[in-house]
Amino acid sequence: MKIVGICGGSCSGKSTLVKNLEGIVKDMTVIHFDDYFIGKDKLVGRNITNWEDPSLYRLDDYLNTLKKLKQNEAVEIEANSRESRHEGIKTRLIKPNGTILVEGFLTFYVEESRRYFDKKIYLDISEEEIIKRRYERMKNGGGEYSDEYIQKTLIEEHRKNVLPQKQYADLVVDATLPIEEIIKRVSTFILED
Repeated sequence: MKIVGICGGSCSGKSTLVKNLEGIVKDMTVIHFDDYFIGKDKLVGRNITNWEDPSLYRLDDYLNTLKKLKQNEAVEIEANSRESRHEGIKTRLIKPNGTILVEGFLTFYVEESRRYFDKKIYLDISEEEIIKRRYERMKNGGGEYSDEYIQKTLIEEHRKNVLPQKQYADLVVDATLPIEEIIKRVSTFILED
């Protein structure tokens, strides 16, 4: 079993890449970092102005998951991502076999988490491209965000919390390359021994 992390900023193509890798990397299990979101029930009565804030994620649970998988133990995680809610999934059982692929914008954020990864990949994207892609996502029904949120909060948090993770990657890939090229580079890297 090996654990591979894919990190990158908002709209860097993490989800698209993972979907494409599912047909290439055999026996692959995906962990979405967003499943470690604390959950809407914990936010009742709070006015959240920064959805990129690491304190909105269960970082201790995330570390525990990685640790248990490295110890060859299965882990059941509380799944709080938008995707999991839309699929009607409340928990996910992660078994320690094959390739475990962890994707998210804070994948390598916690120092202790980095040691559990066999391979670390960072999808590099400029601030201008993040803004452009976020507006495109909104046009296609991907949430509603103010111009101030996208151009100020999102970018400031990217600089503060996401971009520093790039230094820990074993492979940095330009996220503006054609998706076929990104898939080729990443899958080749994952499959190398």
